[in-house]
Amino acid sequence: MRYKTFRTLVVVGAVAAASGAGFYGVSRLAGGGPSGGPVPEARPARDRPVAAVPAPAAPASAAPGAGAAPSAGATTGAAAPSDSPDALRPMDREILARVAQGISGDKAKDAVRGRPWKVNLYQDAGQSRVNRLKIDLDRDDRWDEKWSFSTDGGKEVVKRQVAPADDEAYTREFVLDGDRWRQVR
Repeated sequence: MRYKTFRTLVVVGAVAAASGAGFYGVSRLAGGGPSGGPVPEARPARDRPVAAVPAPAAPASAAPGAGAAPSAGATTGAAAPSDSPDALRPMDREILARVAQGISGDKAKDAVRGRPWKVNLYQDAGQSRVNRLKIDLDRDDRWDEKWSFSTDGGKEVVKRQVAPADDEAYTREFVLDGDRWRQVR
């Protein structure tokens, strides 16, 4: 164990003990839920409604058409209701913000770290920005979604293909329309 890690553990332990939550907090971290049993694993929801989160602001240096990803609300001004199953998920907004940052090579593995899902970004040869990505919602090494970014008549198009059975068979297709996904297949 590195000294820095050891020191952090000692400091956290001392603070927890001083606050009176030492044993309780440690027992919770050691694998016990409120009833003492194991804590159930969190599973990502597929296509379920989530609360709408405001789209992150685009960096000032990102001029339209200069390699920036389309903004989440670029197509229509009206936002989809938060209980709508086709509303953008917070994960979608986070991924779109990451795509707007671009990548330095032709591929970025696990481009948004620390999440229960994994996203790989790709910039194919001849492309000036990220033009596709793949998402593994449960990190089981089978892709659940794939997105593609293109331009159609000067308009940015984001297409999302979904494999509902987690088998990489993409049977559902959506297009980003403002703050919602419009199903096309």
